[in-house]
Amino acid sequence: MNRDADAAHNLLERKNKLMAELMTYYRDMIHTATQQIPANASNSSGAINSLAMETAMTGFIRATEDLLSLTHEIRELWIIGPLTKPGAGDEEARRNMKQEAEETFNLVNALRNEQRLAQIGAAEQSPMRYHVKNLEGHPGRTQAGQVHGVHQ
Repeated sequence: MNRDADAAHNLLERKNKLMAELMTYYRDMIHTATQQIPANASNSSGAINSLAMETAMTGFIRATEDLLSLTHEIRELWIIGPLTKPGAGDEEARRNMKQEAEETFNLVNALRNEQRLAQIGAAEQSPMRYHVKNLEGHPGRTQAGQVHGVHQ
């Protein structure tokens, strides 16, 4: 038998055991709840009956929780898949990690570029601007580096 067949057999066996436990505890609860207590019984008979009911109920709840845990495990195996053997798929995992790292690196660089452009745009829209004027006072060419005033 291969590994997958063993795992499926073990899960099925666990489910069958849990279902048998549930049915046993349910039978015990029904038996205890319907048991006739004689009219001349002492207080200890009622206490024993109460303790038996509490024990059966606790066992029933525990078996139900175990069954829910088993169904959760089955869903995980169904969605995620079984665990791989050590070393299996390592090369593919390395390639995937390298590709994801490159994508992350590219996204970070794009965000940095957008941030720089936003800072440049904010600086251009600042209320304080320096204007370069023509030296002769009429439109035309200006000389670089000659700042004559501040406009607000």
